[in-house]
Amino acid sequence: ANADANANVDVDANADADADATPAPKKPLKPGYQTAGSPQGCVALVTGSSGLCGTRLVEMLLERGVKTVVAFDVMAPSESIQQRFQKVQEKTGNKIIVKSGSEGDLTSKEAVFA
Repeated sequence: ANADANANVDVDANADADADATPAPKKPLKPGYQTAGSPQGCVALVTGSSGLCGTRLVEMLLERGVKTVVAFDVMAPSESIQQRFQKVQEKTGNKIIVKSGSEGDLTSKEAVFA
């Protein structure tokens, strides 16, 4: 009976030691865009593309190799955003399709790529 009691004590002592152990440090992630696979050749849809984050996301996706970005917003992009989009298209050779307001029908593939 003593052997069984000692076995239980030993297991509990080891469990407490494991709980106090410091976990191994995790490998830090690199800053910026993280993905399991390459976005090259994909088509992406960005909603809110005339806003601060949406505009930058459109640019980043093209810079990362996305073939086409459909940029949608309820309001048309400003002149400065249109110029930014034009520059990144020229730089990457990839395409942005801008849809806004009532022309922003995203319910069919034909409407998006028209």
